[in-house]
Amino acid sequence: MSLALKTSLAKGYWNHNSGGEHAMKHIGDLDDANELLAANGQETVDRDELYDYLDHSGLIVVRQIKNRDVLDAVGVAVADKYSRPGVIDVKNILVSESHRNKGIAGFMLGKLITDSIVNTRANVSTAFYGKSLEIADQSYILPGVHVMSSAINLGDNLQKFIDSAPLHWNGIRSIDDGDITTSEVIRDGSTVATLESNGFIDAKIKGQSATYDHIAFAAIAALNT
Repeated sequence: MSLALKTSLAKGYWNHNSGGEHAMKHIGDLDDANELLAANGQETVDRDELYDYLDHSGLIVVRQIKNRDVLDAVGVAVADKYSRPGVIDVKNILVSESHRNKGIAGFMLGKLITDSIVNTRANVSTAFYGKSLEIADQSYILPGVHVMSSAINLGDNLQKFIDSAPLHWNGIRSIDDGDITTSEVIRDGSTVATLESNGFIDAKIKGQSATYDHIAFAAIAALNT
């Protein structure tokens, strides 16, 4: 199964941030999600359970827009992101038949992975994309922790940052030199791929031509070949 992950929706579609502190503002997503599931012959989800998914950024609802009016939901992804730390367990992902093949499913999966708070401390930023994605009886390796900084901010500590990955560590380590961001995808302490990107976006696996919307998506491709 190809994930075809994306960070943005095609023109005519819309999605809002709804997890965590945003959950109560978007409580209507619960009914919209279940209505879409029911309309497509899928089993609905208990409302309390669905709210738990929403609260942990595991409910994604995509709506159609026309002439600036927000119309009905056309896509929904339901995922458990909290029962098993680091595991994104996709319970259901559905796009209305007339709206398929427009990147909506790839967007919803991409958001489930990259919807991570970026923390910055001592000139080093960190994000967490999860350890694995489980969907449709398949499992994909996710990059884990992403640590990033710039050569300017690190200064004399640049080499220390490069050498800092512990044995058996899994993650992405990125350094921005002002022109390009170079990253290592590390698995069990060893580099499995080198990426080049413009910050988080327009990422490529070194030696390959494909361009990915997000650095995490390029890392996922490298880890799951």
